[in-house]
Amino acid sequence: MTHSSAETASQVVSKRIERPLVIVGAVRSGTTMLHLMLGGHPRLHILGEFEESVRWLPDKGWIDVDEYRRRLEIDRVFRSRGGRLPTARTYPEAVHELAGQYFNDLADEQIPGFVIHNRIDRVADVWPDARVVHIVRDPRDVARSCIGMGWAGHVWQASAIWEVAEQRFDRLASRLSDDQCIRVRYEDLVRDPRAELTRLLEFVGLGWVDEIYGHIDASTYDRPDPRFIEQWRRKLTRREVELVEARCGGSMVSRGYEPMFVEPRPPGRAEAIGLAVHHRWKRWRFSCRRYGLPLALLRSVTSRMPSGSTLRKTVQLRVNEIERAHLK
Repeated sequence: MTHSSAETASQVVSKRIERPLVIVGAVRSGTTMLHLMLGGHPRLHILGEFEESVRWLPDKGWIDVDEYRRRLEIDRVFRSRGGRLPTARTYPEAVHELAGQYFNDLADEQIPGFVIHNRIDRVADVWPDARVVHIVRDPRDVARSCIGMGWAGHVWQASAIWEVAEQRFDRLASRLSDDQCIRVRYEDLVRDPRAELTRLLEFVGLGWVDEIYGHIDASTYDRPDPRFIEQWRRKLTRREVELVEARCGGSMVSRGYEPMFVEPRPPGRAEAIGLAVHHRWKRWRFSCRRYGLPLALLRSVTSRMPSGSTLRKTVQLRVNEIERAHLK
């Protein structure tokens, strides 16, 4: 291959990276299951999570590119991929440089893709030409699942994770054209995966292939199982359901989820204090069990230190090792 033809091929890949397929949704909404299934298509190259493209952004503007590099240095996913710190002078250029590294083995005609849970609303700023798949799941099941992951101590706090993600998606959707975005409900995907996957593939101009389940069969994740739908009916108390609906009622109804309560009652002052204490205690207990008391304490203290702090970096790298051992 001549030098000029190599440059041309590189430019073609770069243009494909600028128009990725971005799967967005709240954590525990089925994003991993979806990206594994879509990744079975030979024309799709789904990276997995690319949170480091938007995670640290403020509501407007960019973070300093040197600060971005300092945060990447201790980011678990970035380090696990063996990436090189970007050398670009601006934040957007640095992110696209990083994407170029991650997709350096993109095959001919493959469409690159990745998953975003955090700062969903900033996707259009970094990837203005992206095609977006929004996966949504019943917040009552998401809240219950977040507690199991140790991210919240009670469904009242856990439901906020879903609500914030969906609010951020609404802001993103308002900036996208109709042909840039499609929604799939987790429950529909689990009940009839072939129909929903066919619809999503058509969205990006692709057809069904029998290899679609290849990635999920090769992973530790199971195939879609309808038993995971509406577990909240068995595993949440009536008051817990009411609290989730008090937080998420408007958004969940607009997404097709029927509430149990006509006028759900939010927590009063005394209950809110009790829920906050319960949340912090459960989160602290989870942290101690996972990392041990000394590291949990250090993690709490160093999280307030500058990102360039040597102690913060040392502690975070140890936390990364433990988190990696717990990955499914």
